[in-house]
Amino acid sequence: MINEIIVKAEVKYLSEVIKDFPDNCIFDKGKVGAGATTIALTNTENYIIAVPFVSLIENKVFQHKETVLGVYDITTSAKVKKYLATNNIKKILVTYDSLPKLIEQLIEFGYSTKDFSLLIDEYHLLFMQYSFRRIAVKGVLDNYLRFKKFCFVTATLVQEEFILEELKYLPIVKAKWEVTKEVIVHSARCNKDVIQTVVYLIKNFLNNKIEGNAYIFVNSVEFIKELIQLCNLTNDNTRAIWSRHNKTDVGLERGSTIDKPKKINLLTSTVFEGTDLYDTEGKIYIVSDKSKAHTLIDISTSFQQIAGRIRNTKYWNVINHIYSTTRYDINISYNAFKTHTEETTKDSQLSIKEYNNLSEVSRKAINSISNEYYIEKIDNRFFLIQI
Repeated sequence: MINEIIVKAEVKYLSEVIKDFPDNCIFDKGKVGAGATTIALTNTENYIIAVPFVSLIENKVFQHKETVLGVYDITTSAKVKKYLATNNIKKILVTYDSLPKLIEQLIEFGYSTKDFSLLIDEYHLLFMQYSFRRIAVKGVLDNYLRFKKFCFVTATLVQEEFILEELKYLPIVKAKWEVTKEVIVHSARCNKDVIQTVVYLIKNFLNNKIEGNAYIFVNSVEFIKELIQLCNLTNDNTRAIWSRHNKTDVGLERGSTIDKPKKINLLTSTVFEGTDLYDTEGKIYIVSDKSKAHTLIDISTSFQQIAGRIRNTKYWNVINHIYSTTRYDINISYNAFKTHTEETTKDSQLSIKEYNNLSEVSRKAINSISNEYYIEKIDNRFFLIQI
């Protein structure tokens, strides 16, 4: 059963309806830009807010400089200790990855997790990133019950069958807005090279053939680097934002969400969730490029999040999607996709089991497949090289 909080038509932000989050539940805030995080950052409760990305912390701390502490991998214990000693009401933003470390610091400095409420923001990412950020996700799942109370918050609720096993027992509370804004998606399917279409788009912005500023969301630093090279983009006309953990030199300075907007703004997934961007002239373009192998999750799953990123744009009701299809047919049904995925999963599990049962010598030989082991691969079968 889903409990509902009715939000009247005249209400703009959740803080006008609730002063704190419902206890110990999954909370669907109903829309992006509802001001949910602001509730935790401004009420009278001691709050720890766990978020997926450092860029989100930097963005929120910039807006609440005097009262909020940001904690991630480079944050020192001395900084945490000083903040705890000088702030009566504690408001701490921490990455999923750094939550266990923060808990240790709290205990070291004489605090208990029971002194704090915990908000887990962008909850849907715990499911979406479980495979490749397992340690970070487990850091949240292993610790949330230690707090005074907790709430998992999202604007893109995971379907019931995909809720993580650790959280399926939790009640769901949904904010039901009487009035919502409709966003139009203009889709452009590229039969050949996506990047050339985006290059053409950028050049039209730079030549003022298209009004406004381009915000291009693409989950690939490589793609951004190619765009910068092909369009001869500079720090004067372009802001590029990507994870600081990615050391790729794209040819421009690494930008920030708090920098002034540029004519061209290139943004990776580190900005898709929760970050506030401000630009009245901002136009949103989402790029899905099948040629980038590491784009494991098509960013079209983040449409709702990206749609609300530019808080004050006059083009709020339009999103442009530039894409090429993946190996799955564009018209494949959900049930067919699910069946295919389950079959692939079974095959993968069998392969893993058989591989792990091999001797160390066999695994080393297969991983190498070189003349050193006199093994060659022909038509998916292995043979001894004749010497």
